[in-house]
Amino acid sequence: MQSSHDIAVAVPRSWPVMAALGMVALLLAATIAVDLVAARRVAQRTTEIVENSQRSVELADNLREQSHRLVDPTTSPEDLVAVTRHIREDARAYDPTATSDGEREEWNRLQSLLAALERSVGDKDPAAIEQTSADVERSIDKLVVINREAAHAQADAIRQVHQKAMAADALVGTLTFALVSGIALLLVRVLGRQRALIARHIDAVDERNRVLDERNRELDAFAARAAHDLRAPMNPIRGYADLLLEGNERPEEIREMASRIRVAVDRMGRVVDDMLELSRAGRPTPGQSSPAQVGPEVLDQMAPDLIGADVRTELTPERVGCAPGVLEQILRNLIGNAIKFRSRQRRLELLLGAYARAGDIELVLVDNGLGMDAESAAHAFEPYYRGRTDREVPGHGLGLAIVERTARALGGSCELSSAPDRGTRIAVRLPRA
Repeated sequence: MQSSHDIAVAVPRSWPVMAALGMVALLLAATIAVDLVAARRVAQRTTEIVENSQRSVELADNLREQSHRLVDPTTSPEDLVAVTRHIREDARAYDPTATSDGEREEWNRLQSLLAALERSVGDKDPAAIEQTSADVERSIDKLVVINREAAHAQADAIRQVHQKAMAADALVGTLTFALVSGIALLLVRVLGRQRALIARHIDAVDERNRVLDERNRELDAFAARAAHDLRAPMNPIRGYADLLLEGNERPEEIREMASRIRVAVDRMGRVVDDMLELSRAGRPTPGQSSPAQVGPEVLDQMAPDLIGADVRTELTPERVGCAPGVLEQILRNLIGNAIKFRSRQRRLELLLGAYARAGDIELVLVDNGLGMDAESAAHAFEPYYRGRTDREVPGHGLGLAIVERTARALGGSCELSSAPDRGTRIAVRLPRA
């Protein structure tokens, strides 16, 4: 029979197991930290790329449009003054965004061309106007190409950040797997030796049997705890996304950080989606659609956000000159705007109407929401404008801008009337099919 000293020598100490588990925990913390830093860097970089590129392209398109109006012989002298003012305002707004390679030189050239174009228009020199206008077009096209190439280069940089984060995760995951495997082997060794000792001392006195039984129970509990502790470190090996967003053994603060990351990602998407929709609003898909058909479909899709609301419809079967998807987008933005700015003091009431007028179809949405003051109503269709009443309402100020730009591209128009705490009426006129 072995002595207690022999038993102590035969059974490895527990501190190596605890030290290895501590290293696993540190590796997991390092993985989470690296992933959070990488995700934050990617989110910030993506935001910068989208905002700068989209803003530059939008201003370039505005300058193109204003230059066309400048050389249009039908433009009145009063409009020429306004066009010149708009060109200078857009130029001031574009100047800080000219940061890409070669963009500053081309931007300086475009400014010179715009100034020359203004002088040619003032001198009423057709040949100079034609030549300078063509040079302006080419310069704007080149700026758009430069911004597109810069966006691609930045996208490559983001992919490199992702690749580095993935490489770090793979390295940490490999180390974690090696440690977990070592711990598992050590535990198997410990348990094997303990089982062997129990078998050799099975015939000892009752006290020894009681001690061995107690030790056996402790070992079973230890094995259960160890198995539980080993399942958690395996989660990042299958992917840090599952660990951050789906793991059940994760500390609450990690879940909160993961939730914040998910919320931040969702929000930019909405910004990018909104910005992409804004950029596409000037080129709506042609076609025909019926408000009487599309309207109920949109209301049905948005039903979860309209629970408890009193919704009335007056929809003409007359067809408008735009594709069903375009009409759906207009109605969705109008209804979504009313939902966001509903009053907390009363039940939301909506009237969605589509009426046949002389030469066009008028879409009307009337609500009893928060309403707007005169200043906010005057700027409601401007991109990114946030009025005084909507500072705490989520969004980016693009919904009505998309509606107005789409209607204008289709040959229609938008009108808005509102009063604080009384509601808003928006009328969108679209050409008939």
